[in-house]
Amino acid sequence: MVNKLYIIGGSGFIGKNMVRCYYKQYKILVVDKYIDGDYFKQYPEVETLQLDLAAEMIPASYPTPDFIINLASIVTAERDLGLFDGMIQSNLRVLLRLYERFQNDTQLKLFVQFGSSEEYGATGSPFTENMREQPNSPYALVKQLTTNTALMLHQNYGFPAMVVRPGNLFGPLQHPSKFIPYVLNTLRSNETLNVTPCEQKRDFIYADDFAALIARILQNFTIFAGEVVKQWRNALPRKRGDVLSGNQKSILYREYKIL
Repeated sequence: MVNKLYIIGGSGFIGKNMVRCYYKQYKILVVDKYIDGDYFKQYPEVETLQLDLAAEMIPASYPTPDFIINLASIVTAERDLGLFDGMIQSNLRVLLRLYERFQNDTQLKLFVQFGSSEEYGATGSPFTENMREQPNSPYALVKQLTTNTALMLHQNYGFPAMVVRPGNLFGPLQHPSKFIPYVLNTLRSNETLNVTPCEQKRDFIYADDFAALIARILQNFTIFAGEVVKQWRNALPRKRGDVLSGNQKSILYREYKIL
């Protein structure tokens, strides 16, 4: 029997790549506040549900899946404290609504809460699971609050949650303003790169590799509940300059900015 998989926030860059990689392996439901209908037309096997989980619950008519991957989040590098309310709504409140909806159902084998390496703040790459979080932005702090809440729900109430904190994902469908798409598109256009001296390090993980690693976690769900996964075998700390060639121009760079 095919396992059911709910991808929450699945209409974004990461979710779409997961759908592309998983649609033959799982019976997928994508739940998101905004659904990219044109994209999901390519995958008639995939069901979509447009729903604001910060305000609504997944209807009882939708059966409990075997697995849930929660990608829902607002991603921003801004330091504006006024963003807290919106980010708590899109992160912590969504997690708690999902917990409320599925907390008592043993059909759910694993709940994967998507975190971020930004939770480690100024700590240098590479990151490991035993590092303490040191968030230095509203986004990173809310992410830490959400991932630690997921772990608390497992420890105190037996909810089968675990946390992944990947580095910088890249691949198909990523917004062209992000670092690697920007570099590739600029070089292909034979234009000047508008970047810093590229001394800072980041973990870069290709979307397909990340999806394959998550698939392995789902396949081995019995050993992952309550765990934090950060070390990815294929993710090496790289200086941003290692992936660059051509003309470069230095601009002001705010340290630890989200790429």
